[in-house]
Amino acid sequence: MRYRDLVQRVIAAKHADLELGLSRAREQEGFVLLVSQLLESTCWPYTVRMDNRFAVTFVMSRGKVQFEHQIRAVWQTLAARYEVYRTGDAVEVCSCRPDGYSCRVVFEEE
Repeated sequence: MRYRDLVQRVIAAKHADLELGLSRAREQEGFVLLVSQLLESTCWPYTVRMDNRFAVTFVMSRGKVQFEHQIRAVWQTLAARYEVYRTGDAVEVCSCRPDGYSCRVVFEEE
């Protein structure tokens, strides 16, 4: 096999991986938008981040209330619609259906 053929194989594999990631991003968009709407209702500011594997993390500012009250309020808001798990000072949100969508809510000091 020639060198340029090898390069083309690598590029094709990377392209296929990117296409799969984009497909997954499109599929999970509705889930992420609904989580965002639920977080909006809590009135605490947040930003949304996405890594290079299309995993979404909501970074919420800590409010003026005690942290335990805030994380419990966020947990309850999300648990009304999704499966929610607390992992330390973060919250994992998973879709109830078997589509495997998930995201994280982490809290940071203002």
